[in-house]
Amino acid sequence: MPSLSPDQLISDYDKIESLRAIAALQLLPENHGKNLRFEMLLKKIVAEGQSHKKKISQNKLQKFFKVNFRSYYMEDPVSAFFTENIIYFGGNFTVFPGINSHGTVLVNTYLECILILDNDLPDNFKEVVHDGVQCMLALCNEVATKASLKRYIFQPSTKSAIKVPDKPLYDRLRESVLIHQKTVELLAERYGFKIAAVEHFTVDPTIDDFSDDDPENNPVAVKPFIKHNEGFVLINPGASLNAITEFILAQSRQLNCFDKLLHVLYQWQWLKVKELLHDIYWHETTITLPAVNNLPAEEAVYRFDNNKLAYVCFVKPSSVPQSNSLKSIEEREQQVIKYLNELNRKIKYRYLTLFILGEYGGTTFFTFNKLSQDNATVTFNFTDFKTLVDFQKGSLQEERRTFRRRRRSTICWAVL
Repeated sequence: MPSLSPDQLISDYDKIESLRAIAALQLLPENHGKNLRFEMLLKKIVAEGQSHKKKISQNKLQKFFKVNFRSYYMEDPVSAFFTENIIYFGGNFTVFPGINSHGTVLVNTYLECILILDNDLPDNFKEVVHDGVQCMLALCNEVATKASLKRYIFQPSTKSAIKVPDKPLYDRLRESVLIHQKTVELLAERYGFKIAAVEHFTVDPTIDDFSDDDPENNPVAVKPFIKHNEGFVLINPGASLNAITEFILAQSRQLNCFDKLLHVLYQWQWLKVKELLHDIYWHETTITLPAVNNLPAEEAVYRFDNNKLAYVCFVKPSSVPQSNSLKSIEEREQQVIKYLNELNRKIKYRYLTLFILGEYGGTTFFTFNKLSQDNATVTFNFTDFKTLVDFQKGSLQEERRTFRRRRRSTICWAVL
């Protein structure tokens, strides 16, 4: 008997039950990294599927994926954990970062900036963010708990084909993605969020736009729940962190505080960059750079060797077209390096330009000038730079611990 085609899967089987089946497969660590294929299929089922039809079986699903969606050229090997952890009001919450290796850091950064640091963001914005985030974290954690998935599971890249587990595990995962209405009410009471908050993350085929073929504009990538007659189904677990980030940005625009939010976020990231540079023994100089107007960046000059200086430029992207503002940063770099050369004419310095791109959740395209013979340029986004420095700090700490152990051992032998 021939396998189902995608169109047959959508037309012949119940929409909600098919969505539950696809969601269940995403709770299998072996399917980590296949998110774009899942989202493509979820989008078609949500937009075109019909209710009150037969339920697809585990056996039919196995045959379907043996033939369909076996690979996708836009998917890269995964580098993120399958599950991670976010500490928030109420404790630890297991989340699914999907293919976004920066998702957990970015969400934690937003939460600290908005709810912990002193800022002038509107109180109503802080309240709606807290309510939505608390709701999303509680529901994701509930799904992970039901599926017996602990935090910090890492699954190396496996075969490209989507795996359908044996029936007992499939049935358990399929049940795990459904959160009954009574459970939602109990979680809302326990963690103190409004039940209506889940609507921010619930896709609605009668309202949301499914006409755009761009994967980044797929509604299920920002709204991973769908309404079920018994509660809600988490149809796209891997989008949970992206949904939180997009929710925060959407609320800031709706409440007219988007620019304030980016200002608070980038000030926090810039302060964190300076802390990280201090941790790797780069020393900020007292050099005052020439004045400049409306530069979308923070900047400072650091010394990291006797004859080496670094121009550190923290770039602050936004959601508006960036070509002119980023061009001004390229021109500024040339101006700064020329100024430093003239300032230190008597000393033969070499210069490193370190660009660090601030992150807010949008896409940033950035280029820099061609390298000169004696100088170098390096670019990181904020999360990658933080990860690199944290790794180096961990290596240095381990070296110190090893040295102390060897030193104590040497002293003991000397006493004997």
